[in-house]
Amino acid sequence: MPSKPIDNDAEQRFQLAAGASRRIVRQSRTHAERVTARLSDWINAVPATISTPCGRDKVQALAGDHLSSFGQRLEHLEAQCNAIVSHLSGVQTLLFSDPFQMLPSVPIARAVAEISASCAWELDSRVDSDERAARSYAMAFRSIETVIAQLDGSEAEQLEQLRERLVERLRSQGYGVVRKDRDGVTTNEVVQVKVGRRYAKIGFQYSQRIAAEIPALGSLYASMSGLTHGEPSYLATNWGTPDAVARLLGVVTLRSVEAWSVAIHRWIGASNPPFTNRGHYEDLMRSVPEAHRI
Repeated sequence: MPSKPIDNDAEQRFQLAAGASRRIVRQSRTHAERVTARLSDWINAVPATISTPCGRDKVQALAGDHLSSFGQRLEHLEAQCNAIVSHLSGVQTLLFSDPFQMLPSVPIARAVAEISASCAWELDSRVDSDERAARSYAMAFRSIETVIAQLDGSEAEQLEQLRERLVERLRSQGYGVVRKDRDGVTTNEVVQVKVGRRYAKIGFQYSQRIAAEIPALGSLYASMSGLTHGEPSYLATNWGTPDAVARLLGVVTLRSVEAWSVAIHRWIGASNPPFTNRGHYEDLMRSVPEAHRI
């Protein structure tokens, strides 16, 4: 039986997209490693003044108002930075594999987008210190509630006790904690935190968070989820082709790491220079089939 003819146009598109994405991911990983390595020193060097969002948060923490939330924010940020570096390493490994590991790379890139969006939301320099504090507490409660839902027995009880201690601490500081109401019955599950006049909900959908924090990826997130979950409508269309996935990885990595980096640099009051070559993104766009270009 004769072999299937090679689609030279598709192969050329893939080589162009894969080459550009490899360079973008490599440069993004290098940038993320540098930021992560220096972040602790940068934060320590920020003075406790109102000149920067981080400085304003430090003022509140030193006054005793947001000390716990500030500490939790730093713990979250360290974990998020390490996770982004690790996931970028995974994307890079799969992008350079031969043959190209197309589908396994998508959920890892999706994780980069999710972490970046949550980091941008928690550090948001557009809101005040009270709201950032509420968001940090919300992130802490979400972690606790998520793990409680997955456990039972003594392990779940320990986390429930941890949740109640955190609730008690917040209420002792005059903050509000809202429990979940189920059919008129108040449960122990926490659904919202109030600090001053600012609220933060515990629950959210990643699709909504990414649409808010990284709007350029709103529609692409649905595509990543479709490919990750094996939805036939995505696997059987152009999204299931090697050049489309290679292009997806480059765009998602670039926009996610940009949002993560901008959020950190704005919070500490530092400039955020470009970390990739603009030409790589242009190569990604040139790899799009002419019929699908805007």
